[in-house]
Amino acid sequence: MNNQVKTFRDVSWKNHSALGDKGVQGLVTIGKYELSIVGGEGLYSTKGDRDWYKPNQSDYYVSFEVAVFEDNNEGGQDMTNRFFTGDFDDGGNGVLGWQSEYQINALISKIEDALKQKVVFYNNQNLKPTEEFDEFLKDNSELDYPKVKAIADRHNNLNDEEKKKYEGFLLSGWTKDIVKLNTEKEESDYVQIINDTKVTIRICQEVTKMQIKYTRYDSHYGMSTPTLKDSWVSVEDGYGSGYRSRKNGKFKCYSIVGADRQYSPAGLLKKTKEVNEDNTWRFDRYMEERRIFKLASEELTEKYPKASLTMVENKRTYTKDQTRIKATFPSGSSIEFALYNYEEFGLRLEKAIDSQVLNFDTWEGWADRFNNQKVIK
Repeated sequence: MNNQVKTFRDVSWKNHSALGDKGVQGLVTIGKYELSIVGGEGLYSTKGDRDWYKPNQSDYYVSFEVAVFEDNNEGGQDMTNRFFTGDFDDGGNGVLGWQSEYQINALISKIEDALKQKVVFYNNQNLKPTEEFDEFLKDNSELDYPKVKAIADRHNNLNDEEKKKYEGFLLSGWTKDIVKLNTEKEESDYVQIINDTKVTIRICQEVTKMQIKYTRYDSHYGMSTPTLKDSWVSVEDGYGSGYRSRKNGKFKCYSIVGADRQYSPAGLLKKTKEVNEDNTWRFDRYMEERRIFKLASEELTEKYPKASLTMVENKRTYTKDQTRIKATFPSGSSIEFALYNYEEFGLRLEKAIDSQVLNFDTWEGWADRFNNQKVIK
């Protein structure tokens, strides 16, 4: 027995055996199990709001009634609810009602996982065929070998496309120090149910990807110090708009551009240079701000050694702002400064907080204070 159904969308539907065109039924054979999925009047199913579908079509329903049957030793089948979990009341009928597409997919996976499991390696890490697979293929003619071979050969074509892309970038002004072909080993699986066993054919492949280099600036919440470093990223093919769109010779790189905008190779090179310059400027600005903060800290520490110096938190980004410094004195009073460096380093007062604000219990205290104040002309 050979079955490759993996999801709800792979189910073959027909009129319900009892309701005719007033209901729908789908059967999924999974090894020694058979999953029945039905919908219709009188069944534990729910009609959707899309009136253009008919009751004998699966899209007519948003939930279904399901049942699972298991082959017995007498050539027949017995109903089983061993795969049903959670709260349900089948009233002794052995069915599970009002199941969505997502829940049915989960049920299919659960049944598959209950089968015997076998992993067969198609080739080794050196991409050489294994005797294990040859022996398995001889003993199991049900295996869909053309599909296994198609998966094994698929990356050969993709690798050729990446090499052509790489050559096109070099012709468009990219140089080998900022564009390269990177090859890695990957594993792909082909899964097929043969008799009562879920067989996984594991295929080792060499995958070639073209990558480009850009100067990456990292600065986010939780980082104590921003970084500037070279980073290699992959480039995606661009596609035209509309139904069945095809590759249009343009490319996307979200890591660099920050959007799905498409560029020609020459256009992406220009954009990458702009991003590199901007990221370098941002890092240089940070280092200059850091230098000014250090100068301010040294000057304030020399003048006011008892004060504790900290960066002021940016209320908008919740990060420390090294263009502002706060000096807190033992009394609890504090002063906040903005730092600047036009022609020379300087401090500009932003805020002063006096923790010991004067307060008098009687009017005589205030009168004496005001009586001794200097006259401001």
